[in-house]
Amino acid sequence: MSDFRKDEDGHVYNSADDVGDDLGAMASVEREFHRATVNLILQYFRRGGGFSCVKVRPLGSGKARPGRFVTISGYVTAAKFIDGLTPEQIARVTGVAPCVYANGVEVLVVAEDLKIDQIGPRYTTEWPAGASPLVFDKLHASPHPDYPAVSRDSAIFQCVIFRNNAAKARLVAILSPGQPFRVSGVFPNS
Repeated sequence: MSDFRKDEDGHVYNSADDVGDDLGAMASVEREFHRATVNLILQYFRRGGGFSCVKVRPLGSGKARPGRFVTISGYVTAAKFIDGLTPEQIARVTGVAPCVYANGVEVLVVAEDLKIDQIGPRYTTEWPAGASPLVFDKLHASPHPDYPAVSRDSAIFQCVIFRNNAAKARLVAILSPGQPFRVSGVFPNS
């Protein structure tokens, strides 16, 4: 279960993104549903190609170089949801402020089979931090300005790799502003 709170700036923060979803706080039926959901996500990513788990981050935010492995955590999606999109368009569908990707992006693909305790569902990018509008109302909080909500018709699937249980990934694309990501360039059989 996600653990939402309001940070000192009045933004919703999901502390479960750091340490994992609190299954102990869930009723048994909720735990069962959560495990089934995570297993479906893992099966989806294992299909490979356009279904592969990818992390998009601002250009230069890490020490990734082509062919080298790095560790990643945080919000991820499937490659097919960013296929054909430029960094500017990726920002719009992933719920990232345009200024964050203004200089371009790195696209990394998860290079290991994720484990059930490594990842959690965060629904779609319409819900920043995986928080529904009800959470924002209850906490009298807002999304972080760098991670705005995406409109329902532009929202894409998202989940989180917990920060305390990072995954190995490899850099598969560096995109300059205006340059589209191509799944077929990374996964030729897709």
